This record gives sequence, structure tokens and C-alpha cells, in this order.
Amino acid sequence: LLRVGVTAALVAAQAFADESAPENATKPYEPPEVSGVHWAETFDGDVWSRWRPAPGEKYNGKFSVGGRAKETLLGDVGLLVPEEARHYGASVTFAPLQGAKEASFVVQYEVRFQEGLSCGGAYLKLFDSEGIDEFKDDTPYVIMFGPDRCGATDKVHFILRHRNPKTGVVEEKHFKEPPATPGDQLSHLYGLVIEPDNSFAILIDGEKKASG
Repeated sequence: LLRVGVTAALVAAQAFADESAPENATKPYEPPEVSGVHWAETFDGDVWSRWRPAPGEKYNGKFSVGGRAKETLLGDVGLLVPEEARHYGASVTFAPLQGAKEASFVVQYEVRFQEGLSCGGAYLKLFDSEGIDEFKDDTPYVIMFGPDRCGATDKVHFILRHRNPKTGVVEEKHFKEPPATPGDQLSHLYGLVIEPDNSFAILIDGEKKASG
């Protein structure tokens, strides 16, 4: 299961415009080719038949679906954050990963803080959804990844939770040298690659920014 979370005090995108035909559209949007990809989400069609808003009082914001305010392709849409200083969350379930010893694990997604970001984040949490009916803020995740900025914090999170095979205790490992988030108001592609030997790389717009 995948959850998209946006934290409180999000001044990141407080005024997303939803224009049906923005004047600066360069060309019509065409759905990307995703054959061979385990799972992909373009937010086309009936989004809320696939995604579920996060329950509970904490998540007091409600995502909308629409286009960027600027530099958009006509018809290209995503999840929008319409109000600042709120918590947003939504989850979706996809088929279990079968995995293969020689295969890399790759997750990537695009984010734009189109009105700037002073305090907030837009990160993903990947869950093992087996036996879980409802997903809340404290639901144990496997991977947390994505941009976060507030005060002295300015980084692309990578947190891995796993069960220690010797002690049986679930441990949370934080990457100690994460890259900073881009400081502009453009769209950026955040990527995480985990190799079969447990090495990993964090990419921004396809460029490796950190590894371990």
C-alpha cells in the first residue's frame, strides 16, 4: 500500500489553480507509457475510486485533483493541496511485489511546491497492507521517502523500518546525510533506488544526489 502524506503548516501550495485551459499550456497531455512498470498512477479518470482519503481528526485537509497553475500540459493533473496549515493524506493499494534477487526496487514521483514552501512536506509511505483495514498516521510503514522542509530541516527523507533478524525487534533506520530539497517552485522528480545488495541512491530529476 502507498500513502501520500502532506504535513501541517504546508505553505507549499496554498493557492493551486485549477484552470481548464491555462494560457501557458505548451501542448496537450498524453498518458505516459508504463508497460513493464509494477504500478503507476497518473491521477486520470475517477481518482477516488482508487484512492482513499486518510481517516481521523488529524487529516483535516482534503486533496483535490487538478492541473498546475503554470507550466502545465493541457489535461495533466495531480493531487492538489488547496489550503495551508492542514494535514493531508490519502492511500491506495496495489498488487504485492513478488521481487527477484537480481531486480532493483525503484519508486519515484513528481512534486511541485508552486507557491513556495516554508514549513511542510510531501512524502510517501510504503506499507505492508496485509491484515490492515484502516491506515492512520501511526500505522507501521516499511519505507518513508520524500521532501520535507521546516525551520532548520531541509531534506529528502529516507527512512527504512525492518525487523532485526537476530533480535526480532523492529528498527527504524534514518539516512543521516540526505540531500536538500530544491529551493525553486518548479516540478521535480524524486526517486529512490534500492539495489539487491542493499545499497541505495536518492535521485532528484534523474541525478544522483546521495547514496549509501
